[in-house]
Amino acid sequence: MASDRQPNCIRQGVTFAADAETAICEIRDSIAQPEMTLAILFIDPALGAEAVQAAMQRHWPDVPAIGTTASGHISLLGLGTATISAVSLAAPDFFAVADHLDCASEFDTSGVRAAVKRLVARLDREAGHCDETNTFAMMFMAYKSMYEERALNTIYGSLGGINLFGGAASRVDAQKTCWVLHNGSVRRDSIAVALVHTSRPFALFSTHHFQGTGERLVITGARPSERLVTEINGEPAALEYARLIGVSPEELRGHVYIERPVAVKIGDQYYLRSIERVNEDGTLLFGCALEIGTTLRVVTPQSMAANLETEFRRLRGVVGQPDLMIATDCAHRRLTLTSDNERNAVSRLLIEQNAVGFGSYGEQFNRTHLNHTLTGVAIGARKP
Repeated sequence: MASDRQPNCIRQGVTFAADAETAICEIRDSIAQPEMTLAILFIDPALGAEAVQAAMQRHWPDVPAIGTTASGHISLLGLGTATISAVSLAAPDFFAVADHLDCASEFDTSGVRAAVKRLVARLDREAGHCDETNTFAMMFMAYKSMYEERALNTIYGSLGGINLFGGAASRVDAQKTCWVLHNGSVRRDSIAVALVHTSRPFALFSTHHFQGTGERLVITGARPSERLVTEINGEPAALEYARLIGVSPEELRGHVYIERPVAVKIGDQYYLRSIERVNEDGTLLFGCALEIGTTLRVVTPQSMAANLETEFRRLRGVVGQPDLMIATDCAHRRLTLTSDNERNAVSRLLIEQNAVGFGSYGEQFNRTHLNHTLTGVAIGARKP
């Protein structure tokens, strides 16, 4: 399914087909366009990695593409579940280059740094000088979580000032299957990276709907390589966290922690850290690595729709009405949308921004690894 009215050089599509062959063909027919420089696909892992790869190589073998598995979609229909939501970008408004960084064993810092710098140099040759005023980067990661912060720092640090956003591939089945797509090939233990050069106005963004309180948590026991926190304020982590958010330890078993992340405060900004699991031994598994001595803040949820309305108004002041928004949306966020009215309001706002994206398991913004956050890029209309 494609929109009847789409701006030049941008085409969006969505499919609900339950088999990979039909889904890939429907997306191809929806978003293929002359002089296409990049297709971006957000894929339900239930389609199957091998089936998606076979369908891509059979029906769309030469497409320049990146993609990732998705836990829920943002499409021209708003928030929902699809099998693939996608967008394509084309010249002359967009020039793009993409690659995958295989990381099947230990993370190769020097190899990743060199690969990203080669990608920047390639876009420089093909599109002209690239910098943060005319180019943005996006990344999708299907990789060992213990290396996520290291990978993000290395990639962002190799971009020469170009701004970056992205998200971690969603793991939504019992086997925690996730992968990324580069051109016609599915890649596990890999990172897909794309650089997009454009003559259009654009702005990267990161937003969430939580407000800080005066309550502080100090990490006094942790195993950062495992993303485990064992003690907070000198007390067992789960017990102290429950006390600070005003619930009983038993209530934590009801997944209340999904609605109550904590945050690192830097200046006036709060950077969210989600709890992924409360363990039987009272430890907390976080979505980001946390070091002993880290000070966190308790935060409380506000209206997600009101937050998005404010943020999107700000973005329109920078780029005008977006012709496209590409977004990575923490999978936990939609789990907190228990009200139909709030969910419908959020969905409507995303449709109004011409948004496409996916539910992610960790978001990236420049060198910062985030949770419970919406990150992305808003792209305005052609300059007169």
